[in-house]
Amino acid sequence: MDDIFWWVLDMRKSDKIKVFAIGFNKCGTSSLNYFFNKNGLRSLHYNRGRLASDILKNIRNFENPISGYEKYRCFLDMECINSYSKPLIEAYKYFEDLYAWNPDAKFILNTRDVQRWVDSRSRHSNGMYLKWYKYHYGLTSDEEVKEYWRIDFYQHHANVLRFFRDKPGRLLIYNIEKDSPEKISDFLSDVHVFSSLEMPRSNVTKLSKESC
Repeated sequence: MDDIFWWVLDMRKSDKIKVFAIGFNKCGTSSLNYFFNKNGLRSLHYNRGRLASDILKNIRNFENPISGYEKYRCFLDMECINSYSKPLIEAYKYFEDLYAWNPDAKFILNTRDVQRWVDSRSRHSNGMYLKWYKYHYGLTSDEEVKEYWRIDFYQHHANVLRFFRDKPGRLLIYNIEKDSPEKISDFLSDVHVFSSLEMPRSNVTKLSKESC
């Protein structure tokens, strides 16, 4: 009976564990969102930038970054850059705060080939995404934005790897162009049982065959 009691307790605890995708957009966030929701892991993707805005607001108020989103298990595409008037927010870079408030959480660094990622981002929203970045960072040319993205890509990956190097079992590096969904299923086996390993490529950038 004791074994059954502790097994049930562990299952209840695992039902509350959060999953954060802390890679960039255009690295399979839509496909991962579909995958999680299809398997019964309630997932929130982008939310028109409000997710990122709320995460930043909560951090500034010394609250759990995902306060107000308790009903969700998985969080993806945590950024807000969709206009000239609103500030640019890249909340996936606040992974240290997410971890501090959610130490049992699992983190996925979704990644891909950097040049294919830059090309996909450049076409996002018919090129407006690049223009918004150029405006918010005070850059003068498209090539400057692309070079900024390349540097930022490698710097973010280095920061994530450095932070999680002494936290075994908390981070999965998932290459959307090479890895299979089984890798995620195995990583989250102590959190959830996946019934489907189907992960179609969702929200593919126009004129591209690449995953978002």
